[in-house]
Amino acid sequence: MRRRIVWAIVAVVLLGVPGDVVAQTPGASPVYVGGNVGFGFGTIDWVEVSPLVGYHLSDRFSLGLGGLYRWRDDGRYPGGLSTTDYGASVFGRYWFAPF
Repeated sequence: MRRRIVWAIVAVVLLGVPGDVVAQTPGASPVYVGGNVGFGFGTIDWVEVSPLVGYHLSDRFSLGLGGLYRWRDDGRYPGGLSTTDYGASVFGRYWFAPF
């Protein structure tokens, strides 16, 4: 129970961080950062953090890198099952409509 409370506090603190912050104002830095934070508690407890960083190559196109950390604890099995995932991604974004 104490572990769940600690994870809940960590998740609430992290929710104060904007999930997908993209600076697209004129004169702003071409670098942007963002990502996602998620969590769930119940029979299956999980916490996920996936930050990203990108670079605007032009007004409509950007490239970037992302990371992933996911922890799961599945209580449906005798003795429990706990897993941790790590990952990385490369992405491209193209805006069809002007902002």
